[in-house]
Order: sequence, then structure tokens, then C-alpha cells
Amino acid sequence: VELFRLVKREREIDRQILAFSSSHDYRLVRINNHYPVIDGKTTKYYRYPIRTFDFTELDGKEKWTAYQFTRNVYTVWVPTHFKRICSIIDQMLSKFGFRCPRASGNWPFPRIWQLSPFAVRC
Repeated sequence: VELFRLVKREREIDRQILAFSSSHDYRLVRINNHYPVIDGKTTKYYRYPIRTFDFTELDGKEKWTAYQFTRNVYTVWVPTHFKRICSIIDQMLSKFGFRCPRASGNWPFPRIWQLSPFAVRC
């Protein structure tokens, strides 16, 4: 939220999902999403339960549900959210006059990050 505030684009993420979480024990899985409600300079964060289920009932019919949900978060939601964050970073770079560190050859991140599909391309 603070990154979006820096470039005055916080309304884009007001009441929008910014994170997912899942928790489990020996029987139950709980999947939640998390979102901010922005009111001027005040931000409150909320959790909304998406689903709770018992993966041991019905002969394990639901045993892959949490995995499939998590995989979809990474393949469907993360790329869109990542582009939104990159857009903010690009706007910050131009607004505050930053230069890309890779342009000078002083890229501080390990090679594995550079190979990541989420690596920032300057």
C-alpha cells in the first residue's frame, strides 16, 4: 500500500486482494485472502475466508484442492499482481530520478533471481 501511496495510486488497490494465505492442521485446510481498505491516510487490513475444508473426508476427495488453489495463485494471480508492482516501481524510478543498477553493471541480486520469471527487467 505504501508503494502505491508514494505515486498516488493507492485507489487501485483499495479493497483489492493483495495476498492469500492457507493454514492447516492434521485434518482441516483454511484458505483466506487479504485486502486493504484505504480511507485517506488510514489503512485497515482484512482477511476474508475463501474456503475451509476437511481433506480427510470422502476418501480424500479434497486432498489436492489446497495444492491446486496455490498453484493457480502462482500461475494466474501472481503475474498480474507482479505487473502492477513493476508499474509502480517504474513510475517511482522516473518520478524520483533513480537509475537501474544493472545498467552500470553493479546488479546486487544473485544470478538465480535474474533467471526468475519474476525478475525485474530494466
